[in-house]
This record gives sequence, structure tokens and C-alpha cells, in this order.
Amino acid sequence: YALCYQKTAAMVTVAQDASGSQGHNNNLVLGVAYLNVTLYALCYQMQSPVLPYLVEKLGDDLATEYAKMQVLFGVVQLCGGLVAGPLSDSLGAKVLLLLSFGASALCYGLTAVSTSMAGLYLSRVPTLLQHAVLAARAMVADYTDHKTRATKLGYIGLAYGLGFAVGPWFGGFVAEQFSLETAAWLACAGSMVSVGLVVILLPGGRPSQQGTKDGEKKQLSWKVFVDVTKHRHVFSLLVVKFIASVPSAMMRSIFALIAIEHFRMTPSTQGNVLS
Repeated sequence: YALCYQKTAAMVTVAQDASGSQGHNNNLVLGVAYLNVTLYALCYQMQSPVLPYLVEKLGDDLATEYAKMQVLFGVVQLCGGLVAGPLSDSLGAKVLLLLSFGASALCYGLTAVSTSMAGLYLSRVPTLLQHAVLAARAMVADYTDHKTRATKLGYIGLAYGLGFAVGPWFGGFVAEQFSLETAAWLACAGSMVSVGLVVILLPGGRPSQQGTKDGEKKQLSWKVFVDVTKHRHVFSLLVVKFIASVPSAMMRSIFALIAIEHFRMTPSTQGNVLS
């Protein structure tokens, strides 16, 4: 859907304001977007060395319960991915960011208070709207021109990579020094900080839609999505992405089990390895 969004954004004619204040506002928007992506990755990856131990603590069979949870998470994310793009088109990237960080906070809060596997399974449901990276890409696409858009979008990967690298170590450290639940609570608090940053510092709406007709606005949804996916190069890209993601997902699931059952790693040690 990111391909669809960038295609439609490039098709819209934008009347750019060349004043210094406009450039300053755009830089602020981009900076907040990158900061939020880092916080999002940090909070998400804090759960990597923590969740398997919570499953071991609350469940009867670590391998079976953890596999079920990963499957549930994947299905929910798949369904949410189909909804998130149209939501961003119709309501704006700011709204999708708020929904994503609110869903993240709810997910981590439910994880922290769970006293059974049913609670942990329930905590995966809010991840339906956990698509902050897609929302950040939409925000960057809205506030950049075609000359700098690719570079600015690339910085999102850098911001996510920073949180991705630090998150497991920090989550494992907190779990080791305090408790597994404390790591989840901190992730919940971090997500709420992101909600506050979005509400206070990011503008609403989509500047790229100023001057477009109502009919053109409504077109930025399923029709464009279907049209783009019919392109043979896009279809090939999706197939390759799917094939490459399967072993990666298997590795993420299996690694936690091997770390706990074979190497007897603590949350801190596993977090260090993942980081």
C-alpha cells in the first residue's frame, strides 16, 4: 500500500510555499515523525526478549502457546494492513499515527496486566491498528517534494533501525532489574508519549490535497490499490517479499524458544543478543 500511496501522492499537484516558515514547519513535522518512529520501534522491540518469558510464565506449553500467539499477531497485522492505508487516505496520516500509538499503548498495557494466556492473546488484538511506520511514510510523503521524498523516506528506516537496535537490550535490562511486567508498562508509557507528541506538534489534514477536487480525494483508496497491485513488477515484488519474509518470521519465533529451552538465556542475555 505504501507504493500506492507514493504513486498517488506524486500524481497530486502541490502548491509549495517557498517561505522560510513553511520550510521550518516541514522540518518540525519530519523531525517529530522520525522521533516517533524511533520510539515506536523501541517500545515494540522491548517486548522481544520479554514476551516469550511471559508466555512461559502464564502458559502450559511454551512452544505451542508462543506459536499460536505469533500466528494470531500475524493474522491481525495482515487484516490491519489492509485497513490502515485507506484510513490514512481518508482521515490523514496524523489520525493513523494517533490510532497506531494508542493501539500500541493498549497492547502493552494489556500485556502488563495479563494474568493468563487469554489476557496475552487479547493483548494482540489492538495491533490491528499498529501501523505507525506506514503512517510516518504517509506523513513524510505529504510534507516533501518529489526531489527529496526518497531520501526523507529512507530516514524512516534509519529511525526505526535505531529503536530496533536499542529496544531488545533495554527491554531485557528492565525485565532483569525489575520485572517482565515493568518492561511492558514502560513500553505503554513510551507509546503514550508518542500520542502526546502527535497531538501537540503535528498538524492535521493532508497539505497535498489542498486544491484537489472532492472526486480526486475519494479516489485515493481501494481502486488505486487494486490498479497498482495489477502491475506485473509490483506483483513480482510482493511475491519476493512474501517468500523472503517467511523464513525471517520462522527465525524470530524459533530463536526465542531455542534461547530459553536450549541455552537457558535470561531476558537480559536474550535482549543483548537480539540488539
